[in-house]
Amino acid sequence: MYQRLCGAVIVGLGALVLVVAGLVAPVRGADDEAAKKAKVAGLIKDLGDADAEIRSEAARSLGEMGPKALEAVPALIKVLGDLEAHVRSSAARALGLIGPLAKEAIPALSKALDDDPDMEVRIYAAGALGRIGRGAHEAVPALVKALGDPDAEVRMYAANALGDMGPEAKEAVPALIKAVDDPEVRVRVDAALALGYIGPEAKEGVPALIKALGDADAEVRMYAATALGDIGPEAKEAVPALIKVLGDPDAQVRSSAARALSNIGPEAKEAIPELKRLAEKDPDEFVRKTAREALEKIRKLP
Repeated sequence: MYQRLCGAVIVGLGALVLVVAGLVAPVRGADDEAAKKAKVAGLIKDLGDADAEIRSEAARSLGEMGPKALEAVPALIKVLGDLEAHVRSSAARALGLIGPLAKEAIPALSKALDDDPDMEVRIYAAGALGRIGRGAHEAVPALVKALGDPDAEVRMYAANALGDMGPEAKEAVPALIKAVDDPEVRVRVDAALALGYIGPEAKEGVPALIKALGDADAEVRMYAATALGDIGPEAKEAVPALIKVLGDPDAQVRSSAARALSNIGPEAKEAIPELKRLAEKDPDEFVRKTAREALEKIRKLP
């Protein structure tokens, strides 16, 4: 009897705890929301402080909050015109971290990319436009222009941002084709990748990517092959060059070429003998595996 009574009391107390927890949770959630709004409001106020370090730190803190700092977007746009370059770069970076919800900042970020005298501001502006993504289509002309920036890192971020926009950036294809021949390796890599992310709409870039398969840098060769695979059947003219690259001294390049051939599909049937050789005899296990998968996919296709 005593044990049953204790058990009933414990069960009753447990139920009471659950009820109280259920009442407290919404209150705690409301308190958290109020605290977040108060924090954002305080940081927005700090963006107007007379001390540039406080303004810069406020922008950085807002960026760390990501989309939760959405209310700060108009104030951050204003700060893109700050007299101090490091404050402007912090604002551009924050807008990028807020992401697609910061799309109202696209015109201001495009302007910063186009005419800000500070390299770091232009880098973060290009990066922010890339993070906003496909919704930043109106920034394509500014990003295309940035592919000709005197600073290689700005060119690299511009190419990367265009890739993030995917097919929405198809008007950038001619400029990206030129960038595949950029003197800087990282720019060539990101330009090749961007053409791949644009996909079949970038078929005009196939000859440039075929040429890039012979680049002195293995990473460029690898991503040129990857991009040709992403373009898919529209890249069928690249099949002979990709077959040749199956003999590249770099294993990652060979595996990328095999994967590209499988993505091109039935038009890549002439690659079967060389893929069989790779599947059986390549010294790299991953290359052999990729070649086997490519053979299986090509053979299954009608």
